[in-house]
Amino acid sequence: MPATATDTEMPVNITKAEFYSSQADERLLAGFVYAFITVFMFIPYCISLHIIKESKSIYDPAFRLFALNMGLADLELMTLVGIFPAVTYFLPFPVSFSVYRVLGAFSADAWFTYAMLAQMMSLNRFIGVFCPVKAKAIYTRRNTLIILVFCWIQGLIWAAFYLKPNVALYFDSKQNGVMYDFRFNGTEKVFLANTMFNYAHAASLCLIYGLIYLKVRHDRKQILDPTLANNRKKENKVLIQACVICSMDIAVVATWAVFQKFATAKYALFIATIVALFSSGSTGYLYILMNSAVRQKFASIVSRCWCRNIGQTPNHKVRKDEYGIQSIPTMNDSEYLQFMDTDVML
Repeated sequence: MPATATDTEMPVNITKAEFYSSQADERLLAGFVYAFITVFMFIPYCISLHIIKESKSIYDPAFRLFALNMGLADLELMTLVGIFPAVTYFLPFPVSFSVYRVLGAFSADAWFTYAMLAQMMSLNRFIGVFCPVKAKAIYTRRNTLIILVFCWIQGLIWAAFYLKPNVALYFDSKQNGVMYDFRFNGTEKVFLANTMFNYAHAASLCLIYGLIYLKVRHDRKQILDPTLANNRKKENKVLIQACVICSMDIAVVATWAVFQKFATAKYALFIATIVALFSSGSTGYLYILMNSAVRQKFASIVSRCWCRNIGQTPNHKVRKDEYGIQSIPTMNDSEYLQFMDTDVML
């Protein structure tokens, strides 16, 4: 049965002091885990999104807009499901239940927005593979922005249902995870609607990317021109990244489907929530690891920040000042893409 709000029972073989001490230690440990994971994921994600925003030539325009908006939804989810719980564990006073419910509703907004954006990204890749000529005509900036607005609005509509007084989704510090409270008579209907949405979403992603895989495999056997093969290789790398990003959605859906069956078990919801955080935050690392342009600029930003914090001069300036060695001139995005022709695109 799905999770319900229950009071923590004290084992009969320990004293009250020992019990409450162990509870306090467990809360602090959970707080540290949430804080560490969120910070570890949040900061690199912000940097990678900044790079993608500033470097307009790294991805095609439609994919870039989808990636940026999915990143915003991810950051919203990590803030509400990672940063907020971590802070509440260390507060000397209890947080109002109403605050938990409101933030839980907007965490649902983040999830449904991200899921719909992932759905639209899969359709973008599908059309790009099956109808490459029509893809640019379909995914103009105007049409793409309309799709993005639709994704955010439907997320807010879902949040409105979660904000109803007879529905409750919130982070429970006793269960150390996000849970549905079925003591509210409207929660079960929303939970079932969410479950149906998740299953349909996961199934459609599997179907779309399965068809894309078959198409790409068929086309690869037909291409003999080396130039066309190289261009197709770059497109396939972008497709792989989109597929990995969307597969994280499937991982979250599968995890919640399994752990909701054991939601009353200790750490069940904690594990499910941590998986959701990893799924959201790992996308930033994916951009860095799988795209050489993002990786190079990320390393440059981190290097500059590190040298500034410890009061050192970056290596290329030291070489220039002390030995008269000139650093390699900075390339703009188009020059860098040509230079890294075999590895810059995914």
